[in-house]
Amino acid sequence: AGIKLQKPPQPKPKAIDALTVDQLLKAATKMGRPWEQARNIALILVLRDTGGRVGGLVTANFADLDLKKQRLEVTEKGGKERNLYLNSPAVCTLRDWLKFREDMADDDRLFTSRKGTGLTREGIYRVLARLAGAAGVRGRFNPHAFRHAFARDTLQAGADLSQVS
Repeated sequence: AGIKLQKPPQPKPKAIDALTVDQLLKAATKMGRPWEQARNIALILVLRDTGGRVGGLVTANFADLDLKKQRLEVTEKGGKERNLYLNSPAVCTLRDWLKFREDMADDDRLFTSRKGTGLTREGIYRVLARLAGAAGVRGRFNPHAFRHAFARDTLQAGADLSQVS
C-alpha cells in the first residue's frame, strides 16, 4: 500500500540487424537465376530503406513506381495511400529487376514470382526464409522486422517520432 511499482522495461523493437541484412543480400547475389537475384536484392533494399509494409509492396503495381522521383506509391493497411521514398541503391537495383520483369510479368505487380504473377505476403516471406537458410541467419528476418529497423534507424538519425509513425 502506497508503494509505487516500477514500470516494466520497454521491449526492444523486433528489428532486423544490419549484419542479417548483409547476409541476406550476399545470399541473394548467389542464389537462383539472374532474374531472381535482381528481384530479391531489390526487394530487400526496398524493405530495408523505406519502412513500407509488406502488404503495400505486394499490391504495388509497376505504374506506381516513379524512378525519376525516387518513390513508390503504395496502398497499405486501411486503404491508406502513402509514398515510399527510395534511395539511390534501391533505385539502381529496381532498374536491374525491371529489365528482367519486362520479359516475364503476366500482371501489373511490381514484384512477381517465377510464374509471372504478383508475389504474395507468403511469397515474400518464403523468399526471405530461403535466403536466410542459405546464409545461416539465426536472427529475425521477417518482412515486418525491416519496418522496425527502419523506424529505429530513422529515430537514431534524429527524426521526430511523429514523422516516423
